[in-house]
Amino acid sequence: MRTFPIAVFAAAVSLFAAGCAQSPENPAAPGGFVAVIAADADTSADWYKSVFDLTEARRIEQDAFEIVLLKGEDAMIEVIEFKPAAPENPGRTQGLFKAGFVLSDFDSKVAQWRADGVAFSGNGQVFYDEALGYHSITLLDPDGVRIQVFGVSETEPKT
Repeated sequence: MRTFPIAVFAAAVSLFAAGCAQSPENPAAPGGFVAVIAADADTSADWYKSVFDLTEARRIEQDAFEIVLLKGEDAMIEVIEFKPAAPENPGRTQGLFKAGFVLSDFDSKVAQWRADGVAFSGNGQVFYDEALGYHSITLLDPDGVRIQVFGVSETEPKT
């Protein structure tokens, strides 16, 4: 398990911001942004690229960490792996508890993920949240991080 000092975090954020400043050539993704700490940056980056149709926009490798920035139509995801040079902290785990995105093609993505054998939380059940007006399903990345995906479904009941 790894943690990082404030200076390393600030450096990572600065490097990330320099590569992702909003401009006509690099607009912000409408669905959201999340950064996850992964046990292996390549394994997690490959999973996120496959599941969310993302491409690698930038890779930053330092002694203490590696960052893979992924970008797509609906999301930007920063995958961070802390290297052995990073200080130890036995209380730190990988990832977040949960992150979420709103997708415009909810039904087709859910069908594709099921066909591809993507791991789901809650047996892959789609829920409808009346207060939000969205359906949702929760995926599990290679480190077990929950990724809740929201969208409007034409095939799932509103119950």
